[in-house]
Amino acid sequence: MILPLLGDTVRLAQLVANAVEQETLRDKIPDVHEDEWCLKWLKTRGAVAMPEEDAHRIRRRAHRHRWDEATDEISMITYGGKELIVPKPSDRLELSLSTSSYI
Repeated sequence: MILPLLGDTVRLAQLVANAVEQETLRDKIPDVHEDEWCLKWLKTRGAVAMPEEDAHRIRRRAHRHRWDEATDEISMITYGGKELIVPKPSDRLELSLSTSSYI
């Protein structure tokens, strides 16, 4: 049996810790539309003073989103570079009800 190197073990532990942190934050603020600080950051293009304890979370989340001023819509940027519109929570229910008739 080959044991992992210490450096690999440390990186793996950090990866697991980051995943747990992200899940905790996702439970705390599950939707980008409900994340007040992320919305402020997106709408001001980073020109807003953020609370220090949330700055890392806000930047990380905002990095994957874009706000379109003309349409007041938020898009999520996928890892492949594709932009997907993130509907507002109030619009999602309407969308799910209108598409459920096709299923």
